[in-house]
Amino acid sequence: DAHDSRDASVGFDVNDVVSRLCASRANVPRVLEEARSLNAAARESFESGRAATAILSKIRHRRNLDAVMAVWKWLDDAQLRKEVIHYNTLISCFEKSGDWRTAIDIMAEMDRNSVPKNDFTYCTSIAACEKDGNWQMA
Repeated sequence: DAHDSRDASVGFDVNDVVSRLCASRANVPRVLEEARSLNAAARESFESGRAATAILSKIRHRRNLDAVMAVWKWLDDAQLRKEVIHYNTLISCFEKSGDWRTAIDIMAEMDRNSVPKNDFTYCTSIAACEKDGNWQMA
């Protein structure tokens, strides 16, 4: 259907879910569970991590740190896998807000969870330090 608003790669309308997540007093767990339970494609996209990638990326563009952190917590609570791309998106959110300390903390979490860093991880963390004028940490 040409008017189907679902993103074929994740099985649900990412923009609608993100709008609901960014609303004041959003019930993040309910919104995410509803999206995950829509159909088999949605369930699989949450299990594979594609849904989290799409959701976090869209929220990052809105610069809504509260929504990003609520989704991040839900991923933990739902025991869903977090890959380097998810950590990089989170670091990028804090880089954009100039919060280098949290970006560095996220890198430490990657170490604790044995998630390998890549060039993007380092570049974004360095940029966060530079934005705050903290050249020593960069």
